[in-house]
Amino acid sequence: MKRLFFSLLLLLFLILPLAAAAEEGKGVDLGAQAAAQGHPLVADFGMNRCSSCIRQSEIIEKLKDETSGKVEWKFIHIGEDEATAGRYKILLIPTLIFFDGQGKELYRYVGLMDEAALKAKLAELKLL
Repeated sequence: MKRLFFSLLLLLFLILPLAAAAEEGKGVDLGAQAAAQGHPLVADFGMNRCSSCIRQSEIIEKLKDETSGKVEWKFIHIGEDEATAGRYKILLIPTLIFFDGQGKELYRYVGLMDEAALKAKLAELKLL
């Protein structure tokens, strides 16, 4: 009986934070951030233990100097910010979401996007 009680208690402590996050659960409004700043934002959803996510972050780091003042890059760790990942329905990582300066989502890419493709997409969406 004690074992059942402690198991239920443990389950309760594990579920409550998730329920609270879901209740608050809108997460960060990235489109509103882009609109408030008046320039495009690219959100990079991933984790620091995912090899493709690490590679994506390295590619983005290379582009930050080139795009400085034109595009904001934001990394969202899905394990630490579940609410924002939930808001944008992130199912696989890495995922990139491109927002224009008015906060509208223009494009979403799931998987590793290489440097050339990323530059081409920024140009195609007229974000540079």
